[in-house]
Amino acid sequence: MLALYQFNTETAKHWFCPDCGIHAFGSPRNNPERYTVNARCFDDYDAISQRAERVPFDGQNYSKDKPQI
Repeated sequence: MLALYQFNTETAKHWFCPDCGIHAFGSPRNNPERYTVNARCFDDYDAISQRAERVPFDGQNYSKDKPQI
């Protein structure tokens, strides 16, 4: 029982729980063939979080939002 939210271009997809609002998974607009998954939704989150690769993300400086020169 998930709900879908999409912004203006509808390229990115954000699937979330309509009851609690947690973002479960999605596909980003810069690579719509890829999926992002919220590891906190897994039963073994504590074990997963110890091995997970963390990639910094700065939404303010997102490359697709900058004008091309």
